[in-house]
Amino acid sequence: MERKHSTEVKSLAESQAEEQIRYLKEQNAQLTRLLQHEKLKSERMKNDLVERVSGLLNEFVAERDRSLEDGFTKIKQENGRVESSLNGFTEEYSRKADEVLTRNQELSTSLEKKGEQCKRLRDGAYKVILGYLTFLHSD
Repeated sequence: MERKHSTEVKSLAESQAEEQIRYLKEQNAQLTRLLQHEKLKSERMKNDLVERVSGLLNEFVAERDRSLEDGFTKIKQENGRVESSLNGFTEEYSRKADEVLTRNQELSTSLEKKGEQCKRLRDGAYKVILGYLTFLHSD
């Protein structure tokens, strides 16, 4: 009877051990599936995060590009206005310089004519004075 009892206890222990082993194997399988699920979930979350950060970075870069383009556009417009102003100044300066040169030429021509007239007058006056002095000495 002891033997029977010992066999029953042994059988019961083996049965319990097998049940515990089956339970642990099932637990391991569930943990493996859960781990795979969490890995996939983490990969999707990582990809989503990378996509969001990339989107934010693209928005930031696009905004910086727009800001720089606006700044350059304003500078180019201002440079265009200054260029137009300088072109106007250059044209006005050239016109005034041409007027001054023309006026100087006119004055130079006028002075030459006046100089010639003065020389003729002086020569004429010299001849008159010479003639008068000659007349005075002859008397």
